[in-house]
Amino acid sequence: MVSKSKIRDAVGKSEIESWEKHPFTMHPVRSDDDSVRACWVYEHDVNLRLERTEALAADVEQEWTSELPAPSRSYEYYLFYGTSPVESHVIVSVDERNAAIPLPERDEDGTRYITPYQATLGRVVTGDYQDFEIYLDWTDIEIR
Repeated sequence: MVSKSKIRDAVGKSEIESWEKHPFTMHPVRSDDDSVRACWVYEHDVNLRLERTEALAADVEQEWTSELPAPSRSYEYYLFYGTSPVESHVIVSVDERNAAIPLPERDEDGTRYITPYQATLGRVVTGDYQDFEIYLDWTDIEIR
């Protein structure tokens, strides 16, 4: 039996090159971003996948997204092991889908942060380490 902590550990230690993206369309006649879903499959254990659903919000307006040049959209992502949903995450697609940043939390000092595990999810969805880091720096979100 695979535990939730082992799944999180495997994801957290994974490299983005170990995830293969598989886009698919729910409504073939629509071409807007809301109709396109995507799935990332982990090559070392194909039972492990991350799936993006339709957009939760078409225009995310938060303090940390206000400095970005283009609108941001939020999506819900589900982490699955086999047919079992393990957990869900809200990830924001920023600056016309140039990077994907998990919805940050704030500490008692007001600093926005995501965990290293969430950063891995953001890197996987972004598909590029450098782009993810550039946008994370731009938004002043820390990894802790």
